[in-house]
Amino acid sequence: MCAGILKKSKPSSVLSPDPNVYLFMRGYIGVSTRQSGRALATLVEDAVCATTVSAVAKALDASVRCFHRRRLSDEYRYLVLDGVSVRIRLVGKVQRRMVLCAYGVTRQGRRELIDFQVVKAEGEDTWYGFLWNRWSRGLHGEFLELIATDGQAGLIRALGRLWAAVAHQRCWAHKLRNLENKLKASQRACLEEAKLIYQALTECKPSLSSVNESAAGCGSPPKRWLASKKI
Repeated sequence: MCAGILKKSKPSSVLSPDPNVYLFMRGYIGVSTRQSGRALATLVEDAVCATTVSAVAKALDASVRCFHRRRLSDEYRYLVLDGVSVRIRLVGKVQRRMVLCAYGVTRQGRRELIDFQVVKAEGEDTWYGFLWNRWSRGLHGEFLELIATDGQAGLIRALGRLWAAVAHQRCWAHKLRNLENKLKASQRACLEEAKLIYQALTECKPSLSSVNESAAGCGSPPKRWLASKKI
């Protein structure tokens, strides 16, 4: 089973040039062979052993290097930038690292993971270095209309140095998550109403009538929303 696992009908799903698979594997390979085996078993829908895990990791390394060095397309309309916290085994112990990730939506509406990079911590310098490398490989932003990020201040400053003219928006997923953390159980209705803001047809016209109390003032929130002043 271990020797032949890569020759089964599913190997293309593991060794394909899909960068999402690489990111998934790279994020787990450094933790432990057992956890890596579980991740790989999910992909190939079969049990694997430590030898197979090591073989797959080595096979992916060359493809990952090519992926990080390839010429990038400049066909993106939207960018989504975020840092993902992962645990990686380094020098005999598990340490936490950040993976800087760049996702894009092309002019044809196709969503892609553009690239990623493991760093010790998020900051203006690490984000600027990450973005400059992708700019130098072809991602100049000729068709960029919007860049979405979380509230990481260093990332926002880095964007100002590289794509200052491109519109920037705080990620709604992060906004809603921050709001949810501040609400009491009795205030959960506010979360569902807040979701209607980004679904609104215009800035002053919500798409559903359940937020008419707020829409009547065209931006004046209901009193129950004032309990969470900072989201």
